[in-house]
Amino acid sequence: MAKKQFSAILSAAHGSVFPYHSFFLYLLPFIAIAFREKHFSSYFDLLFIVPFFFQMISGFIHNTLCDCKVDPDTKNPIKTGGLPRKKAIFLVFIFTFLSVASFLLVSRSVWSILAFLAYCLLWFFYNGFKLRLKETLAGPLAASLGLFAGAPLILIINYSSISLVTVCLFLGILFCFTGHEILHTITDYDFDSKSGCKTFSVRLGVKSSRRIKLFVDLIGVMFLTLGFYLSESNGLLQIKGIAVFFSCLMLVALLLDRFFNQNSPIQKLYSLIREILLVYSVLIFK
Repeated sequence: MAKKQFSAILSAAHGSVFPYHSFFLYLLPFIAIAFREKHFSSYFDLLFIVPFFFQMISGFIHNTLCDCKVDPDTKNPIKTGGLPRKKAIFLVFIFTFLSVASFLLVSRSVWSILAFLAYCLLWFFYNGFKLRLKETLAGPLAASLGLFAGAPLILIINYSSISLVTVCLFLGILFCFTGHEILHTITDYDFDSKSGCKTFSVRLGVKSSRRIKLFVDLIGVMFLTLGFYLSESNGLLQIKGIAVFFSCLMLVALLLDRFFNQNSPIQKLYSLIREILLVYSVLIFK
């Protein structure tokens, strides 16, 4: 019984991506720069990740609660009875409390605390409290902030790691993964339109959404390229020409996605960006 309930909780917390390491990978470039520039004083500063882990659990369970009415019967563990609704609400409160409490322990400024509280609210407003950002044109941007770009932004604020490099990398991740979330609304278009969920692509149509996604991806690649170039010019990256190499790879992936891979749920550009940022982080650590 306990095993079955744990499995239901894991499913409600988006178990397919638990423990969310695929999202935390986008923190690595900022952690590497923070160590390089002495903003991180020890490896204990890596505990900065813990509050975001707790908030993701809370946010995903909350999302599962809000989607009870539209999810298929077999998909939602609350709808199937595997996880009682009251227990799900209790878990949302507990993990939100843990996230805020743990962030207060690692925070270094009032501004970072305010930014983290806004980050927590973003998770709840995305699919609940009647605001439902998910069903607005800001939905993909909100999802990009919650899943990919929010933690790097708060790290920059918390450790005063503000520079042209970190700002460009943050904006690059924000825009590219806004494109990623627009793609999700395109792939879910049929289900969302039938269930009355007015997501980005349902509101604008698939063709317009594809054009906007391409434009947003281009802006993201441009900011990432600028961040890599600035890293090379100020000595963070020691290998000459690496910024040009990274940008060429991203442009090739973008062209492949645009002309040959339009219907794929996971396009080449986003997985390539993750791999480039991993290599970039290793090079910065060196």
